[in-house]
Amino acid sequence: MVAASLVALFAVLGAIFFEPFEGFLAWVQRYEKWQVDEIIVVSVILTVIFGFYYSWRKRRQLQHELVERQRESSDRERELVERRRIEEELRRSEARYRAIVTGLPVALFAVDPKGVFTLAEGKGLEALGLEPDKVMGQTIFESYHDAAQVVENTRRALAGQASSVITEVDGLTFETRYSPLWEGGEFSGVLGVAVDITDRVRAEENLREAEQRYRTLVEQIPAVTYIDLADDSDTSLYTSPQIEQMLGYTPEDWLENKLWPKRLHPDDRERVLAADERFEAGGEPFSEEYRLFAEDGSVVWVLEEAVLVRDEAGEPLYWQGVIFDITRRKEAEEQLRLSEAELRALFEAMDDVVLEIDVRGRYLKVAPTNPSRLYQPREELVGKTLYEILPAKKAEDLHSYIRRSLESRKTEKVEYSLSIEGREVWFEGTVTPLSQESVLFVGRDITERRALEEQLAYPSLA
Repeated sequence: MVAASLVALFAVLGAIFFEPFEGFLAWVQRYEKWQVDEIIVVSVILTVIFGFYYSWRKRRQLQHELVERQRESSDRERELVERRRIEEELRRSEARYRAIVTGLPVALFAVDPKGVFTLAEGKGLEALGLEPDKVMGQTIFESYHDAAQVVENTRRALAGQASSVITEVDGLTFETRYSPLWEGGEFSGVLGVAVDITDRVRAEENLREAEQRYRTLVEQIPAVTYIDLADDSDTSLYTSPQIEQMLGYTPEDWLENKLWPKRLHPDDRERVLAADERFEAGGEPFSEEYRLFAEDGSVVWVLEEAVLVRDEAGEPLYWQGVIFDITRRKEAEEQLRLSEAELRALFEAMDDVVLEIDVRGRYLKVAPTNPSRLYQPREELVGKTLYEILPAKKAEDLHSYIRRSLESRKTEKVEYSLSIEGREVWFEGTVTPLSQESVLFVGRDITERRALEEQLAYPSLA
């Protein structure tokens, strides 16, 4: 339709201006004027519409191309901004890592396949007397020509062999890791990290020396020391060699066979195991005296003391204890008990009054001898002075003998009488120094002797 209109329009115009179209003009004249006008108007309208559509299409196309170009420009700008941001972040990250590495006691280095430094950072270089800027471009073999270990380990790494070694350089100790570098499947050099562990090595040496001194001390004391796991007291970590001298078992036999509960004396077993359970449950210090059977069947008295060792957070780590052989002490105690029993029996058979009195005249001890010879019951005498018990004149006289004996460090004798149960009883007192502060006062009843002496004295007077 649009094409027919355009043809009709151009035909009319051609007929007007060009002679070859005269025939066509004659053909047009055969139509009514309104028909011709309609053809021309329609053709013009269609031409305008077509031109407007073409112009709109062209503008839309140009606008689309402009939007695309603006979008592409915006994307390129964003990419550029993002690239700048990433580059800046990389620079900052590199600066941070460089600051960290520079401040650490490490030496971070890289060499190319020929051993030439391509990277050198860290305080570890300063400890070696090297400056990062000056070693760059030099070979590692030049910089460490006096360190045979470094040269040898670098050659191995350049041959593709990774390694981690402890190296000593100029009195310092470094733990160095050598790692071959590969880029695109091709060998590109070696990356090394050397950490200054001098202080750690010295601390470990000091710890070993301290541990050896402690072990020597522990194994010299006359007692068995042990360490048991806190969560399993049946599992012992250490038992000192003195166990063999004490019970005849080697530390290995004692630990492997878990002999402690098996060698408990049956009379002590229940009490000791109950105390052990309380100790493990509450973590309170353990202190018990009990008997163990030695390998030869003999009975050994021991004193065991143990504590729970905790970490900084308060969590249990292990039980640490010591076992003393107290057999001789127990035997001495038994002998003393027997001696005390014998003395007590002897005292009870004696009529003498036996007292311990200090320099102030205070009764310290009263032997369990014949109570009928005491001025007051034993329990009323101990802790009181002569002046609180006896008449003042009698107390002063006896006290003077006590002071004199302590001053001269010699035995003094004195005769005195006391009214006991309504009758006068005469005593011969013997005062003997026991220490710098007290005396042994023995009072013997001489009432009958005094009466006999008086009877003998009267005939001679007559």
